[in-house]
Amino acid sequence: MPGAQILQLQRLIGNRATTRIIQRMPSRNRVVERLGKPKMNIGIGPLKKENSTKYKAVLDTLDSFHSYITAELHATQPEVMAQLKQLMREFDAIIAATSAYDAEDEDGDKKEYMLELKLQAQNEKTACIGPMVRASENPGRFLVNGKRPNLGNFLGVTDALVMNEANNRGTVGGGMNTLNVYGPAGANQPSESKTYFKQNVETLNPSTFEEESAMAEQIRKMPGGPARAALEKELTLRQNHAEFSEKGGISATDTRSANREVASYRLDQLLDAGLIARTQFALRKVGNQSILGTSQRGASGKAAGDLKPTTDVNDRANVGQDAFSTDDPNLLRLLSRLQLLDNLAMQIDRHTGNYYLKLDANGNVIGLTGIDNDMSFGTNTNLTQRKQKYSGLSLYVDKNMAQKIIALDPELLALVMSDLLDPNEMAALITRLTALKVHLNAKLAAGELMDPADWDVVVAQDMNQEGGTDRGSNYAYTLDDKGRGGARGY
Repeated sequence: MPGAQILQLQRLIGNRATTRIIQRMPSRNRVVERLGKPKMNIGIGPLKKENSTKYKAVLDTLDSFHSYITAELHATQPEVMAQLKQLMREFDAIIAATSAYDAEDEDGDKKEYMLELKLQAQNEKTACIGPMVRASENPGRFLVNGKRPNLGNFLGVTDALVMNEANNRGTVGGGMNTLNVYGPAGANQPSESKTYFKQNVETLNPSTFEEESAMAEQIRKMPGGPARAALEKELTLRQNHAEFSEKGGISATDTRSANREVASYRLDQLLDAGLIARTQFALRKVGNQSILGTSQRGASGKAAGDLKPTTDVNDRANVGQDAFSTDDPNLLRLLSRLQLLDNLAMQIDRHTGNYYLKLDANGNVIGLTGIDNDMSFGTNTNLTQRKQKYSGLSLYVDKNMAQKIIALDPELLALVMSDLLDPNEMAALITRLTALKVHLNAKLAAGELMDPADWDVVVAQDMNQEGGTDRGSNYAYTLDDKGRGGARGY
């Protein structure tokens, strides 16, 4: 591959993807080598008996996929986005074919192989979204001697599907469950050097009012100590589950938290927002058990709730990188972008422990990353009403992010989420997109969308007064008033 083209691809999808362009979806021959040849059909005509139909379907979808990715990248933005749609369909065909083995009483080895192939297809589907969106912005920059690269060069990079238990460094507590931390040995390793495995939550455990009352009365009568603390934590968790299910429209009996986590990252990639920590499906192999979950790259910086918000420049200088100004214009812009993404996802758990801020040596905010995104993509479609940690719609809206949402193709969005959301969740997502477009188009027409230079101290002061009502709030208000609840982080 010519040097100039390699540099362009490195900027697009990273060095790891361009030093070795590897297609991880196996070919038909590789699968046959691993699992054996499909059984021959018996007989002809009306007496013909089809054998290995599920297996052959998997092999056929792999053939179709490998054939399609040899196509050249097209020349215009609409054409490239059409190619992205077809890539989504190709991956969906593999996912559907391998899913036929989910409930089958097959040979354990074949069933496990098909599970891993399905998850890998889902991860590769996730990984190609961002590179293809970015390539669509100027496809001509990849031309070399009049020739275009094929689509295989834009499939992105995935992390290992199976977690390496040799790098398991213990656990940390999350709001929903316990996470396993993987990374280099040694104390005080930065968050970005770690990967966090979160087990899939299959069902929530909400409490009725009567059950909560009984637990609260039991706690009241208990002396202080570990037993009381454990019961208090259990009550809080069950109350949260009830809120997530009722207010977010998240199924208590078919929660699929891993799907929601991955969906948040896919939405981030589709909008080319760079706001959500890289997330994919993953498996932990513990004994003979395969545990489904997600692996999420650690975010740079610290949880917002673990930092010190201030408007005192001298105070910031004294405490160094642990303090930031609530008037920071880049912070305000990034919070607006995150809130728009969360509006579309109906994220109801975005507290100050669920996004990280990266600061420079002077306390200026240079990055923001959302984590812990599994309480999202429920069936609630009311964008304006505050609920749980959902803040509603803000008056202060980043223009660039708003324009991306206005331009978002509902068909492409549905294809991106097709293997993650059920029909009711998908319908709710499209309803939210439609309503959000109406809201943002009205603000665009009124000249109310904000360019980077518009975020200033006056806007910061106004934003810090916007909260506190049911009509909506903004993340800057929540951060400024974070004393109401501490950070939890991962």
